[in-house]
Amino acid sequence: KKHAALLGSFLYVVMPYFVFYDRMALADSAVNAGFIWMLFLSILLAKTRRLDVALLFGFATGFSLLTKSSSRMFLMLAAFGPLFFINKKYLSSIWKTLNYYVLLGIGGSIGLLFYNIQRLSPYMHFVEKKNTTFVMTFQEFLDTPFKFFIHNVKLIPTFASWEAGFIIVMFSVWGFWKLWNNDRRLFFYLLAFTILPFIALSFFAKIVFPRYLIFFASILLITGTYGL
Repeated sequence: KKHAALLGSFLYVVMPYFVFYDRMALADSAVNAGFIWMLFLSILLAKTRRLDVALLFGFATGFSLLTKSSSRMFLMLAAFGPLFFINKKYLSSIWKTLNYYVLLGIGGSIGLLFYNIQRLSPYMHFVEKKNTTFVMTFQEFLDTPFKFFIHNVKLIPTFASWEAGFIIVMFSVWGFWKLWNNDRRLFFYLLAFTILPFIALSFFAKIVFPRYLIFFASILLITGTYGL
């Protein structure tokens, strides 16, 4: 709706998160743009299950992965797309789910192909090496799974709410409530895009800066606009 688009645009230009970090033209702003497109196109793919949408999703994924490899998290979250069409008609649901995952696989493969272009460079290994500075490896996680959890589980909501502005958080909670009443499939999908990254970052992130969490502001903006 037009008024929702205008309201969302207004909130975007006044939210501290975007006012500060987008002006700095950091890579995290590009990751956030990729997140928005991946979220939107994954929803569209789940509802239409069309090849052209899968290709666009793959391009958005690829550009986002080229910006930061942590965007793989958003690709994995798209696996929850069947939430939009699973119903009691089991055969129909199975066919639609299979169709969706084939298309998602095509899109994901395109994205990973974009990402692996970097392997043409002799410095590709530095990307993964640098990632270990900010994110725990699986071996480190198995050795000390709760090393950063207690600290991060408190810090992440604090950073996200401070940088986004506390008022938009209240609007977002109201928006989630309205989604629960009006569109539960979308509610659970957006909830997955909110809760699962929060859990993953709480466990695996060694270092957390507010700009790493900017994609949470996009979810707050979307649901906050819906709430208004």
